[in-house]
Amino acid sequence: LALLTAVILGACSEGPVGLFESLSLETPIDTGTKAFELSTPNFVIEFGGDYYAGVGGLWRRPVSGETWSKVAGAPGDLALSAAMADGKLYVLFNDIDAVSPSIQHTADGTNWIPLDTSTVAGSPLRIFSYGTNLVAYGKEVTATEPYASAGRLYIGESFTAQDSAARSGLDIYDLADDG
Repeated sequence: LALLTAVILGACSEGPVGLFESLSLETPIDTGTKAFELSTPNFVIEFGGDYYAGVGGLWRRPVSGETWSKVAGAPGDLALSAAMADGKLYVLFNDIDAVSPSIQHTADGTNWIPLDTSTVAGSPLRIFSYGTNLVAYGKEVTATEPYASAGRLYIGESFTAQDSAARSGLDIYDLADDG
């Protein structure tokens, strides 16, 4: 029994400090996943052979890869929502102070083009795709009381309102296309 124990323990040693001590001294490699450990992404979407995720800023990773990296040149501090429509990736960005939302799109993942959201009453809060169309959800404050607001859906890059008037209490978190 003593001989068997010595063989097993000897097999587990690597170098002068032993295998388990050697493993405890290793430094983990950061593959960009630390940003995801304590956060829930606002979105994850596949576009052009990459996954894009909104975790604070905009992150990208090849579909076949493991390493996430922040998208260089992304036009906003916070990536809040994303949609893919008409062969483009759309992202709703905002600044750290949450006062300047913008919807931008890219066809190649590198060059971003801002859209004019001036027809959206209030602020755009979420974007979706519905078939090949971009859909935006905007919400405006309607009174001085807390939470007095009305929401409305807008279709396409020109943000055409889908209702004649904003609907009080309308909150939309997701859309589904039934084909």
